[in-house]
Amino acid sequence: MKRINSDFTSSGIKCSGWLFLPDGIEKPPVVVMGHGMGAEKSFGLSLYAEKYAAKGIASFAFDYRYFGESGGEPRNLVSP
Repeated sequence: MKRINSDFTSSGIKCSGWLFLPDGIEKPPVVVMGHGMGAEKSFGLSLYAEKYAAKGIASFAFDYRYFGESGGEPRNLVSP
């Protein structure tokens, strides 16, 4: 399994993501993972992504805008 830093832009704000790819599979299915209210990708999503990769499934974990390694101000803004 390998993890690739993979950022993207949402409403003009850079969002930080990690792409987890299983070994030996050219076009695996992908699970997109975003944490619940106020959490960050570093709060344990990699543990799930590693389990998926062991089963041949890719994962993309990301931080929402205003959280973690993603941009945006004010920080830690929760807007349900």
